Amino acid sequence: MLLLALPGSALLAEPKFVVVVHASNPVATFARTQLVEIYLGEERFWPGGLRVEPVDHGDEALREAFDHAILQRTLNQVRSTWQRLILTGRAEPPSQHDSDEEVLEFVRNHPGGVGYVSAGTALGEAVKVLSIHDVDDDFTQIVATHGNVELRLAGACGPGNLGRHAVLLNRDPQETIGVRVEIASWIDDTMQSSHVRFFSLDPLEDKVIGCTATSERGERRYSLVEVTDAAQPQSVRNRDERPARDFVTLFEAGTCGRDHDGHTLALANRHPSRPIHVKIERLSSIDGQAKNRSSDSFTLAPGDEKRLGCDVDGRVEKAFTVVEAEYR
Repeated sequence: MLLLALPGSALLAEPKFVVVVHASNPVATFARTQLVEIYLGEERFWPGGLRVEPVDHGDEALREAFDHAILQRTLNQVRSTWQRLILTGRAEPPSQHDSDEEVLEFVRNHPGGVGYVSAGTALGEAVKVLSIHDVDDDFTQIVATHGNVELRLAGACGPGNLGRHAVLLNRDPQETIGVRVEIASWIDDTMQSSHVRFFSLDPLEDKVIGCTATSERGERRYSLVEVTDAAQPQSVRNRDERPARDFVTLFEAGTCGRDHDGHTLALANRHPSRPIHVKIERLSSIDGQAKNRSSDSFTLAPGDEKRLGCDVDGRVEKAFTVVEAEYR
């Protein structure tokens, strides 16, 4: 059963709906704020890089229940938000399907699909329930602070719930704040790659930005790079004026190697409308000793992903780093 932990309330033990995803989706639990980002066009990929495909329910009463419990907005507020996004060309709204069975059929045929159906609906094959929780009551560790911004770890996530959610908090009651965060990928205490992402936080907003665990051996480490007044710099408000590097993500896309002890690394262009030319550097090592360094470059269309290779092949280990990124 889906349990929704709502701010200021007890667990909702008998919800009107359950959130569903494709059975092959490795994500088992998800923070409510992460689902908000998906349904309001702020996030287009699942953890791990799979493109997310959200769908809304055509039953207005069920949709209102979802919008209230998950998005914490009225249906009219959600529609108003999407009208603005459509006008700016920043994103496309979730598709809509009229019945529980139509929603299930969509999710069943789309590995990145996510939707919601009436509680108690028989799911059938290739669909599973995604457990949604609110991280507000689970904050336990402050990693870093900068003015009114806090970076915290909260709640379990990742494979086997080995990791913690990385959460940004804007404690300012009036100002929107822009934050740049460095996200470094590590395997067995060796850094493999790092990149910087930009996040905009509304007043008093909490935002889940990722999970610290990627596998039994792999983890992500988060650190604050810069905090700005997002109400002033146009670079915070205009996607096209933000550095291209902010939209390039290096991520793990499955296991590989002779003994399946490595990870396939891939690049993604997260920008909704602009191609990005990327230069990467590849460092090969044997038994911890650097042996060869090479580089490559290519152009990624908006939303595109490109697999770079396996980070482990027998005794050979490869580290990939993004060294340049520019708009085309």
